[in-house]
Amino acid sequence: MTKKLLFILILGIAVLSVKAQYQYPKGVYLSFDELKSKQPSADLDIIVEKRTQGDIAMVGGNDYKLTSNNKSVKKSYLRNDVFAYSDGDSLFLNGLRLRLFSGYIKVLNDGNKYFIFKASVSQDGYSNMFGAVGGAIQAVQRYLYVYDKSTGIVTSITIDTLKKLLKNNENMLEKYLNEKDKENEELQLKYLIMLNGVDE
Repeated sequence: MTKKLLFILILGIAVLSVKAQYQYPKGVYLSFDELKSKQPSADLDIIVEKRTQGDIAMVGGNDYKLTSNNKSVKKSYLRNDVFAYSDGDSLFLNGLRLRLFSGYIKVLNDGNKYFIFKASVSQDGYSNMFGAVGGAIQAVQRYLYVYDKSTGIVTSITIDTLKKLLKNNENMLEKYLNEKDKENEELQLKYLIMLNGVDE
């Protein structure tokens, strides 16, 4: 089998595994260490709600919010203290804890190296120079990120940052450099998923 055919096969497998992630027991996780050990702090009565585009445009933040019918579970606890929540199927990261504004972010892929997800603009990169209309447009935009499990660093994916992530995998980097549309987010996602499946 040629290297090109092998790469195409790997790429196809990566596309099929876009939603694949490790399973985490249902519950609230207050730190990455708890996630790593798969030991939630508590299994609370939590409801995951998908926010509307109108709500996001008005007040900003990410796509999901956590609520609870249990009055003892304070909103401030869910907003500020929780690092992640698993419903037993999907994993949601707290945007505030990642400096990506409020609300929760659904992990698209969880592999050996990274949590891969799409989220709002970074708080470090946010600009309100375009006023209310520009701010609303910016609020609903979603960008591709990785959370590095070894360092805790969140990286926004661009051509340059993806090249840096791929630098230790010469074959994968070469293929990416030969792609015509390197800025295509779905293409970048495929390469990230492939990289996430490589053993340390």
